[in-house]
Amino acid sequence: MKKIAFALFALLLFLGFSADAQLKPNFKDWFFYDVAVLQYLDAPAGMEQQWFSNGHYFSLMAQSQFGKHFALGYGFGFSSENFHNNMRIRTLEQSGDETYHTLPDTSFESNRQNLGYLWVPLELRFKGRANSKGQFFRFYLGAKLGLRVRSYHEFETQLVKQRYYNFVDLARLRGDTYLRIGFDNLSLFASYSFTELFTQGELIYATPNQIEQNSLRSIRPIALGVSISL
Repeated sequence: MKKIAFALFALLLFLGFSADAQLKPNFKDWFFYDVAVLQYLDAPAGMEQQWFSNGHYFSLMAQSQFGKHFALGYGFGFSSENFHNNMRIRTLEQSGDETYHTLPDTSFESNRQNLGYLWVPLELRFKGRANSKGQFFRFYLGAKLGLRVRSYHEFETQLVKQRYYNFVDLARLRGDTYLRIGFDNLSLFASYSFTELFTQGELIYATPNQIEQNSLRSIRPIALGVSISL
């Protein structure tokens, strides 16, 4: 599935560059690359998140203009997200069930969840008056529906490196809202997931006095970063 997702996106890029001019957008902002820092919003007790969690988002867009400054944007996209934290995921060999435990910071060198999605975005675009160089202010508000095509958990120490693939506790579909505000080819980017990332699962968190089990269903990914457009 990972190879299929990358091949599909590569095909979309190829078509975007090589298709007949009538099929390509004849305006700026037909391609976006968003890079952002990530966090799990409403993470359960015991989860410690790292500041360098990161997401990379690619979009090919078309648009339908209405009025002088407004347009409706739509297209396809792909994303790869890396959430670094102290939550270790394991799959039990006997049952296939997934378990979630917190880890001490000193027990690993790297611990992350990687999620890959294919997206269908839809956005309302406002563009200010362009200057003599064709530069303009943008305010884009959108929503996108994602299909998860990849997921794995990577745990690494000085002695071992392990990966667990395809978590059944993750929702297959995901919905995000997002915002881009900027000028010329550079914008600020923010997104928030309004659907559940996990459909089930509990994080086991051991304290000196007790062992807590907290649901993962409250988690909502958020992203803050910058966007580069063509």
